[in-house]
Amino acid sequence: MDNFIASLAGKSIYISSGATYDFIDSGSTSLTRFSSIDGAKTIDLNSLRQSVKNGDTVASSFANLMQAATGAKVLTSKGVVTGLEFSASVPGLPENNTKIGGVKGDLSHYNLDFTKSLGHANISNWPQYLDNKGFRVYCATCNNQWFNLEFINGLDTLQNRPKSGGNGNDIHAIIIDVSKVTDVSSLVKAIYEQGTKAFDKINHNLNLAMDAKKGILTVYDARMSNLKTLYGPYYQEKGAKIANGILDNVVLRNRKIEVKRLYIQDTAKSSLNIKIDIPNITLSNIFGFIPSDDAMQQYTVLTRENREHLLGKAQKNGVLDDAVLYLTDANELIGAQINHLMSSRKNIITAAHENTTSSLATIKDANMAREMTAYVKNNILAQAAQAMLTHANQDSETSRKLLFS
Repeated sequence: MDNFIASLAGKSIYISSGATYDFIDSGSTSLTRFSSIDGAKTIDLNSLRQSVKNGDTVASSFANLMQAATGAKVLTSKGVVTGLEFSASVPGLPENNTKIGGVKGDLSHYNLDFTKSLGHANISNWPQYLDNKGFRVYCATCNNQWFNLEFINGLDTLQNRPKSGGNGNDIHAIIIDVSKVTDVSSLVKAIYEQGTKAFDKINHNLNLAMDAKKGILTVYDARMSNLKTLYGPYYQEKGAKIANGILDNVVLRNRKIEVKRLYIQDTAKSSLNIKIDIPNITLSNIFGFIPSDDAMQQYTVLTRENREHLLGKAQKNGVLDDAVLYLTDANELIGAQINHLMSSRKNIITAAHENTTSSLATIKDANMAREMTAYVKNNILAQAAQAMLTHANQDSETSRKLLFS
């Protein structure tokens, strides 16, 4: 059945007296799960799987599906399905102009072969290797609209960032959590599952399909038209653009702050904990290391050189400017850590509540089971006692009759 569906999905038949029927497979993750011909009626081959599971043959399952979809007549011989019969435009005429032919649509798409690019790489820690990498996908007909798919090793490491776009650009950042990626197949699956949800939410023409076993991710345009002919000079040739460095027009500035990391163990697993970065704000951190013997010399304003060193000059920050920036970044980092702790606190409270509720339900179930067991036992004992008493009474009555008869 799977071989039959694979050979037919993505193809179509055209009946000149009727319509075009496009075969799709909604059970697939590849392009064959979508219709590729505008205006065609779709026939979902996925329903055949259940029909065959129920005991039907492949031929009879397909014939019944076609009959329901097109109105064709199922031909049989000795109870075996042999074919389908479609009505001609002029029934009864041997020479009619009805034609049945095969057609095949093709969605605008291109494949990203991660097996080819990463399959032979010596990667021991995939999440760490992929962290902050990614690729860029452009709209096929709008050169200022694109989507950055960015890999992040755990969403808890994602810093708040301003919204992309502006300056006439329409940019979307799609975050892909790769913390559970272990190989090419799981990477493709992570991009497909998280990227599909993001594209659905954005509601754009682009979307994703995949063949996880082969390590291939497909980017396609859902518009069932010849985009090159339709849009002319606005059409962009297919091909992924690899994001190198800045992922969009938002510039991320790395904070050069010395921190001490604090680990809060909130679970029984050593790998699951809360990481808090506490910035160092000593004078040596704020102003940079200053030798004690000439500290006063560096902070005097008696010479032009010292004043420029302290206050700065055109296109160059002074010591005080850098100190203010350091403290500002440290303050932002502390604020981010507070938000992180508040979010973790809510998660811990929710988890504790769920665990308590689950434990309480288990205890109640156990108590109910114990009470039901005691009830059944007492019921059996009562019935047994009643039966024994009845039997004893019958024996006494029998003895009395024998004595006095």
